[in-house]
Amino acid sequence: MSPRDVSGLLNDYLDRMTNKVLTHGGEISDYQGAALTAYWRASADARHAARACAAALGCHDEAQALVQHAGVSLITWAGVASGKVSFGNLGSSTRLKYCALGPPVSDAFRLAAANGMFGTRTLAAEATIRGLGEEVRYVFRDEVALKGVAQPLRVYEILAPVAGEKVFCQKCGQDVTDQANGALGDAQFGGYNVMSIQYAQPWSDEAKKQFLQTYVCKKCKELRHS
Repeated sequence: MSPRDVSGLLNDYLDRMTNKVLTHGGEISDYQGAALTAYWRASADARHAARACAAALGCHDEAQALVQHAGVSLITWAGVASGKVSFGNLGSSTRLKYCALGPPVSDAFRLAAANGMFGTRTLAAEATIRGLGEEVRYVFRDEVALKGVAQPLRVYEILAPVAGEKVFCQKCGQDVTDQANGALGDAQFGGYNVMSIQYAQPWSDEAKKQFLQTYVCKKCKELRHS
């Protein structure tokens, strides 16, 4: 691609990501190359954690749509962290930039990068998980030592959109959404340790959908094999 084509593609990409963030009530803090930082004010919305996760998952959908439209290969990673941040103008006497500062900002960047190790697309810190309701599905991945962070962080993969569809056992018809999403995470990565997981490839959205649509709960599987 020519430099002009690359520039146009990145602008289209960031435009799509920005619109998805704004749709879910977020505000853009900064752009860095092809990456962006966004935040949700806890004081303005009690569901700020859920909205941030929904925006991240929505960004993946937008990236996939761009891949199909432009015929290019894109991998989008997102990290979601929660905590206190401060805002201010940073820079020099000739140029300033308004941005968010604080450990959650750094954690979010590092969590986004950690997706490459797990073969995932969206990772969230435990503080974010504590602020989620039942509408968001997630699975624990591991404790990760992030650069510059004294204590290892417990990280979770966000599995389903905020308005996630229910999953029902194909045998007994019971609602097994939580169990199925946990099984999906185990099936993708096989319970490998962190060093092995980095070589795993994430399933396609179609493969995940097929897994959930044909899921049979543990109880029915045990009855079938008894």
